Amino acid sequence: MSQPALDAEAAWTRLRRHLEMTVGQASLVFVVCQSADDENLLQRRTQQLVAQIGWTYELADPESFPAWAPDHVPFDGVLWLPLRLADDAWATRCLHVLNHIRANLARPKAGCVIVAATSKLIGMAMREAADLWSIRSFVQFVDAPNTKRPPAITVPPIWRSAQVVTLVADLNHVYQALPNDPAEASRRLCVAAENATNSGPTQEIVDALLALAGLYVAGATNDKHAVTYALAQATKCALALPPDASCQWLLDAIQVAAQQFGWQPDQSV
Repeated sequence: MSQPALDAEAAWTRLRRHLEMTVGQASLVFVVCQSADDENLLQRRTQQLVAQIGWTYELADPESFPAWAPDHVPFDGVLWLPLRLADDAWATRCLHVLNHIRANLARPKAGCVIVAATSKLIGMAMREAADLWSIRSFVQFVDAPNTKRPPAITVPPIWRSAQVVTLVADLNHVYQALPNDPAEASRRLCVAAENATNSGPTQEIVDALLALAGLYVAGATNDKHAVTYALAQATKCALALPPDASCQWLLDAIQVAAQQFGWQPDQSV
């Protein structure tokens, strides 16, 4: 079923919730992105989330997919099939294969197949692979303008201490006050910071999340100096974490915020 167009952050929130709620259940998702950047963002975050969940991830090669799929689908995990840039004839062939093995796609524990498509390809799927829609599925269009939405953050279990869980709850109140009431958001941010003192081994991630929220508060008041400072602090704290997938989600969130407000994080801080 089709959904209204969303910006990349809102689309990711919806996709993330779908993946978290359907682990081990068969589903098919079409993601229609107008830009390669949005598609890359969603694909990268999906891969990171799947690793956190402990599921299996595969980035399919469209050219080999028709021969590969019959022997490897259902896939016990998340299979990302990038067809947005494929030519029409080859994309149609991939759709035909999916339609042909639709019974496999619907099996229990078959996992999720995500097809990165175009609006034109969705129309083709309606004609060329009509039976696919019998599988639990939805289509998400990603082309709405970015509205400086706070990033959808899922803290990996390795960093999910009691202090971090409490902080995330406090920061949700900060984000709820934005963009209409930056003064209330600033007040709530101060409360969150006071509650998060002495967070022990998770202090770096606490400081990074506080700085990230401060970035959005500063942006709501158009305080360029505060935005630059918060951006530098958030990046510094994120880079203090181990340089692996467990902190890449945070660097991605900082990068998205930086792009929204017109600055680039300094990766050498």
